[in-house]
Amino acid sequence: MDFFPGLTYPERSRGLSPRRPPLRDAAVRGGGGEQDLLVRVSPARRTRHTTTGWGKAMAEAWMPGAERLDGGAVRTPPGIGAPRAVWTVTESDPGAWSAREEARRMVDEERTAHLVWNPLTGEVVQTLAATRRSRVALGSTHQYGLHLDHGHEGRVCLVVAAIASREAPFTDGPMLGLAPILAWTDSWGVARTWHAGPPGREGVKAGEAARQWARGGHFGHDQVPGSCAKGPGRLDTARLLATGPPVEGASRAPRTRPEPRRSATT
Repeated sequence: MDFFPGLTYPERSRGLSPRRPPLRDAAVRGGGGEQDLLVRVSPARRTRHTTTGWGKAMAEAWMPGAERLDGGAVRTPPGIGAPRAVWTVTESDPGAWSAREEARRMVDEERTAHLVWNPLTGEVVQTLAATRRSRVALGSTHQYGLHLDHGHEGRVCLVVAAIASREAPFTDGPMLGLAPILAWTDSWGVARTWHAGPPGREGVKAGEAARQWARGGHFGHDQVPGSCAKGPGRLDTARLLATGPPVEGASRAPRTRPEPRRSATT
């Protein structure tokens, strides 16, 4: 007797029941129809966007309001661990080059970043979805005989390339358009912390760099374990992360408890 009418043999073998519709695949798709993130959702609970589950913050693979430029097919290995954002510089003049021109150059050189940002004009161009991995060589190390590409670690590792040079830190300028960038990284759970301290320091031990990297948050390109980068320079990280309030429900920097006041007699 056929207890499951209407189901094919492969469907029965997967344990499907005619009283419960099977889950279907829904994907967050970016430009060009590229499948960026595959999730399993019930048809009754399918929504227009996919959220990450960080409170009320909605994470979108493509930053709202940013211009899009096709960054090409990029391999995306699954990553685990704390979300991260890495800040680098293009070593070019923001007064002479637009974000689109620099984004195109980086794509042609196969050094695709997620966002290319001109801090003088506020122009932002996105070439990769948040669920993809950047082609910028962030840093790699060898542990226990294994090669570790640290750009493939973390649930997300978002790379922001600012059109600037390390000799002239972009945090000394107006940083137009920064608030939407931080709101987007907030929505992906990147905590507004800079555990490694201001970038541009030399002589940081490998063990210290690895411990700070494991905690997640924001980093300079030169602070990624195994990095050979010289930038982004001596950024004012406090001013950078203080631009705009953190998105409600996203990860935030831990608050320090104020010291108790002492009375005049103690």
